[in-house]
Amino acid sequence: MRTSSLRLDVPAVFLFEPTMGQPVSLNNSASRLLHFLALSEAPRITLAAIERGLAADARISTISAVSGPIDGVQSELRRECRRADGCIYVLTRVWAPGSNTILTVEDVTARVVEMRGRRLARILLRRIAAARDADDAAHTVLRSIHLYTGWTQGELRLMGDGGLVAVAERGGRSITTSVDGTISEDLPHSESFVTIPPEIPGAPPVCAAEIPLVAGAMPFGIMNFSSAARAADEFSFGVVCAAAPLVALALAGKRDQDLLRMVKQGFSKTYVVPMASVDQDIRGTRRK
Repeated sequence: MRTSSLRLDVPAVFLFEPTMGQPVSLNNSASRLLHFLALSEAPRITLAAIERGLAADARISTISAVSGPIDGVQSELRRECRRADGCIYVLTRVWAPGSNTILTVEDVTARVVEMRGRRLARILLRRIAAARDADDAAHTVLRSIHLYTGWTQGELRLMGDGGLVAVAERGGRSITTSVDGTISEDLPHSESFVTIPPEIPGAPPVCAAEIPLVAGAMPFGIMNFSSAARAADEFSFGVVCAAAPLVALALAGKRDQDLLRMVKQGFSKTYVVPMASVDQDIRGTRRK
C-alpha cells in the first residue's frame, strides 16, 4: 500500500547498466523508494519509470546540467522535485556513453522545513513585538499560522496565574476563554500530528496537530490545529514546529511584560498616590 509521503534519511542510489537500462545495484533507500512508487514488483524497472513516478503530482525544475564535450566524459543533470505532499527531492543523474548510469535521489525536505521555519519565526516575532499584549499576540500568531497553512481551526493556550487562558480562531472569529487545568495535566512535552478518517462516507479526512510551546525547561502553552486534510499538511506541520521554540520565547516575553506592567500599575496606585497625600499634609503643616 502506498503511503502519502516518504522521507529518506540516506540518499537513494541506483546503478543502471547501459545495454538494457536495468538496475544492477541499489541501496536500502532505493528499495524503499521503489516500494513507495509501487515499482518493486514491476517486471521491468527503468530509470525513466522511477523519474516519472517521482514527477507525478510534482513540480520539476532543473538545478544544473553539464554535458560532456567529447565521448567518455561524464554528463550530469540535477533537478529538484517538489511533490504535492511537501517532500522535496534532488534528482542527480550521472552518465557517460557506454558506461553505467547513476541516479541519486536525495531528500532535502528537512533542510527546507528548517529554513522556512526560521523565516516564519522571523515574521511572527515582528508581529508579536507589535502586539498590544500577550492576548493580542496569541491571536496574531494563530491568524498568521492559519494564513500560512490553510488550517481552519486553531487554539493557543497559555498558562497564567489563574490557570490556562485559551485563545481560539475559528472561521475568522477570535475567542478568549479561561480553562481550568495545570501544566502537568494539560500541556504535553512533544508535538504530534495525526490524520483522522472521515466519519461520513465521501467526506474528507481531518488532520489534527498539537504543538507545545516551551520556554526554558517546561512547556507553558500549547497550540492545537485542525482542518480538512490536505497533501502538504505534514510539511506545514514541520515548518510550524521549527518556528515554535522562538515563538514560545517571544510569547513568554510578552506575558512577562504584561505582568511587569500590572505590577507597576499596582505599585503606582498603592505607593505613589499616598506619598503625594503625605507631601501635601507636610506642606500644609509647615504653612500653619
